[in-house]
Amino acid sequence: MRRNVVILAVCQALMMSATSLVVTTSALVGVLLAPSRIWATSPVACLFVGSLVCAFPASLLIKSIWRRAGFSVGHVFALMGAVTTTCGLLYSNFLLFCVGSLLIGFFNGFGQFYRFAAVDSASEAYRSRAISWVLAGGIVAAFVGPGIAIWTWDMVATVPYAGSYSMLVGLYAISMLFLFFARLPMPDRKG
Repeated sequence: MRRNVVILAVCQALMMSATSLVVTTSALVGVLLAPSRIWATSPVACLFVGSLVCAFPASLLIKSIWRRAGFSVGHVFALMGAVTTTCGLLYSNFLLFCVGSLLIGFFNGFGQFYRFAAVDSASEAYRSRAISWVLAGGIVAAFVGPGIAIWTWDMVATVPYAGSYSMLVGLYAISMLFLFFARLPMPDRKG
């Protein structure tokens, strides 16, 4: 039980770290890639629209299939989004970068359900602590995501922030690996 909570807390921390990296840097990337500065914050908007659009379908999917499978679908969106945003940067393609941000937003729609999975896998006495541990992942993310952005923004010398977005692939892959070791209960099919 506690192992599942720790795993879900790590997954939440990795997801939120990636999200804080994207939120911190995507407007800066937008200034570099957008045809006009008026469109510079479009990637941030795509991230949040993707999360909004995907939250309800993600809840239905996670409820109808095994949680790990549902979260794995979300990770596929995350990995596709990380690769797409990196390619958008490498090829100076603003639209591709926005599509990648939208895909990352889709993953965030799935990732918001980590806390519910933690509650369902914890005993009655441990539930409040379980949700606290998972949500504490956001505190870790407040430092890790921007830190990664700072340390890797010039990793690819000719393309600013390409290194930061390529690091997202690693964050999402590590999260997917951790999720593999979780023993998540089947979702409650009532209601």
